[in-house]
Amino acid sequence: MNYVRSSSYFCSALLAFAVFPMPYGYYGLLRFCVAAVAVYCAYDAWKKKAEGYCLIGFLFVAVLFNPLIPVYFDKTIWAGIDVTLACAFFWFGKNYKEYE
Repeated sequence: MNYVRSSSYFCSALLAFAVFPMPYGYYGLLRFCVAAVAVYCAYDAWKKKAEGYCLIGFLFVAVLFNPLIPVYFDKTIWAGIDVTLACAFFWFGKNYKEYE
């Protein structure tokens, strides 16, 4: 069973809520979840030999949101990144096709 679609929707919801003021721990959880889902989606794209931009895009998101070596931006920049990636993960989940 493949969980790419549901994990993309979950990640999209987490990113959408990140625009609002949240406790600091939420953003640590957000980093971990987004990085994990991005790595999972990149692996799935690699396994299915999808277009190169999917693999590269998910790996870029995983590096940007990695919890081990955090990348720091201003809150307004993060808000733009969060909204953009929430839309991207939602779009990916909606247009995902399982090839089984």
